[in-house]
Amino acid sequence: MNVDSFSDKELSERANNMTRLGPPAQLTELEHSVQFLNGVLSKASFLLPAYYSFFATSVDAKKASSIDSYPGAVFQCYMNKSGLSYIALVTRKLFDHSNNDSLNGAKFAKISDGTLKKHAKRWASFSGRPEQDAINALEILRTFFKVCSQETGDLLKEESRLCKRIGLVKQYANREAAHLTFQDYEVSWLDVLHITASVVLIAEIVRSFDRPEYKESYYRKINEAAYTAIKQLYPETPELKLFEKIEIAQLSKDCIARGEDYSMGLLLEKIPDKLSYYWDFSLNES
Repeated sequence: MNVDSFSDKELSERANNMTRLGPPAQLTELEHSVQFLNGVLSKASFLLPAYYSFFATSVDAKKASSIDSYPGAVFQCYMNKSGLSYIALVTRKLFDHSNNDSLNGAKFAKISDGTLKKHAKRWASFSGRPEQDAINALEILRTFFKVCSQETGDLLKEESRLCKRIGLVKQYANREAAHLTFQDYEVSWLDVLHITASVVLIAEIVRSFDRPEYKESYYRKINEAAYTAIKQLYPETPELKLFEKIEIAQLSKDCIARGEDYSMGLLLEKIPDKLSYYWDFSLNES
């Protein structure tokens, strides 16, 4: 950001530059597949800081913030709202069910087998891994987005916990984060945890093939940095760090090695329980 760029001329130039002069770029099915999954990888990098911002500022503590008095209370409210809103808007974006020109999960879920194989060949060349591994990974991702990228009402009727949670968080995005309405919404900490963990896991699958230069420690380092930072701002944040004793990269490898049924079970149902197994805390949702 250039803080010296305040002139009317500069504003007009930016407005003119961003005026749409024609139809949006038309992507091939392969380009859509590549760019959508790149977007998943990028958005997931910010989900972990957003999750901890929401989690830490939701804690009922005597002195939750390291910032004293009213300024701390104002900042805490902002952090809570901004963290949840970011997660909600990313959820709506990734699991959008519309059939327009945007990059979204519903369109990715419809890629043909031929396009999937072309994408797999690209991934194999980037990563040096077997093409069949890349095909297996993309088939898992295609199924995942097919199941989860539905209309909100349909998601709420699904049996899986993740689908219900995506539906609830998409409702929040539509009714609170993106619009002013009088409609109700229901979002819990576990909804946010489950969505964050699942998206980060699928993003790690993407990273392992598309961005191998980022190394296996990529999301682990972001996770550690985000948690450390929030603990400095909110010292009473509970010791419930995601993926603390189970590597994100190892879970990704398990998904590819053990196949679609295992992966979908983990993503749709089991990942909150798998994470909480290492905590001195029980996720009781009954």
